[in-house]
Amino acid sequence: KILVGSTSGGSGAISTMFQVKAIRDVLVRSIAFHASKAATAQVQIFTRAGPYRGYEGNESAWTLIYDKVIVMNDRNIPTKIVAFDRNIFITAGATQSFYIFTPNKLMYASGTTEGALVSSDPA
Repeated sequence: KILVGSTSGGSGAISTMFQVKAIRDVLVRSIAFHASKAATAQVQIFTRAGPYRGYEGNESAWTLIYDKVIVMNDRNIPTKIVAFDRNIFITAGATQSFYIFTPNKLMYASGTTEGALVSSDPA
């Protein structure tokens, strides 16, 4: 299954943090994002069990699961990261945080409230 967040972002940054709260057991094997432009650049993805808040600057709290130079699509076509160094299993009720970094900016839509639900898959 694919869980889609916002694709209408007009803002860009070199990194983003977000969290996934599983309502049932989930196996995360890939992530897609919209880059600011087509380019070849490094992408690093980190993860940690639990929330990201309070750990934004704590390198030892994060595990690197992807670090490669890739060819990214322009902002209208998602760039898909298809194979992490390891799959991420999130048990029902648990929260897993992700941090994506690339010098080729990631596009995002500004939310209204920290922690607000962006997308859900109740099936």
